[in-house]
Amino acid sequence: MPYMTFASLREHGFRKALAQGGLSVAECPIHYTELTAESGWHIASQLIASNKRPSAFVCAKDALALGVMAATREAG
Repeated sequence: MPYMTFASLREHGFRKALAQGGLSVAECPIHYTELTAESGWHIASQLIASNKRPSAFVCAKDALALGVMAATREAG
């Protein structure tokens, strides 16, 4: 798969792991955003405030994860 970017390779692996675990993307929705800490904070804050709070986040890049962690800390 030489044409795939690192993010698409990670998504492919995530989808494969879901399938192997008997889960669907509907049970573990994928949200796309820029791969920055600010974007991670923004999307995580929105998801945490929603009616269907996530039980986990899987991030494609460390910078994104830093933003997600900041949002989860702020949310308590």
